Amino acid sequence: MSTLVAASHLIVICQALDLRALCEELRSALPGLVQASLLDAFPSLTDNTASLVSDLIPALTEALDRTTTLETNIRMHKVAGACVVPLVTALSASPVPGVELGALPGFISALAMRLVKKLTELRCAYLGVQPGAVRGANPAAEEVEVAWRGPAPASKYLAPRTRALYEFVRVTLGVRMHGAGNLRGDVYGMQEGLDAGEGSIGDGVSVICEAIRDGRIGRVVVEMVEGIQGL
Repeated sequence: MSTLVAASHLIVICQALDLRALCEELRSALPGLVQASLLDAFPSLTDNTASLVSDLIPALTEALDRTTTLETNIRMHKVAGACVVPLVTALSASPVPGVELGALPGFISALAMRLVKKLTELRCAYLGVQPGAVRGANPAAEEVEVAWRGPAPASKYLAPRTRALYEFVRVTLGVRMHGAGNLRGDVYGMQEGLDAGEGSIGDGVSVICEAIRDGRIGRVVVEMVEGIQGL
């Protein structure tokens, strides 16, 4: 039982690391997405977007953290809507000639669409799914190609000791990030095991359990803590 618990804990941690890395990439993309949406809705803001973007980012990031349980389209419309108060406040404090607040709905819609597109592209890149294969994808998505980030997309965000165990699970054991089936909409069709893709969560737990029992994970952990004072 303790082996099963440890394996389950490890697979959840790796999934959490991947999701956190994906979220960090989405956050990094926010300024560019906001700026493009502002210029679409308010062309006269050409020289004022930098300060406005800075004003809007805190509300966006807070809304992203608060809406993680929502379906993507609903979530991103709520996130984009969080810009309204800080945007109106900023424009009221420093009026810009030619700016019509009637364009706000267009700004929110454009930003929401860009957020949905970016999140979907990141999910595809992390999970190895092409946009055209995403459940409910429109025909234009078939023309977009996304490069897979490889089996260990969160590696660049991790310290060396943590990275060693994460990459052992993701690369050496081949336990992929889970969620490709949900993205494609074929969650009941994953019966071919890890060699055909991500496999099921149960497949991953079994592979990790075996690596715990035969000592391979133990050797990785020993190398991770080697040299730490007091151990």
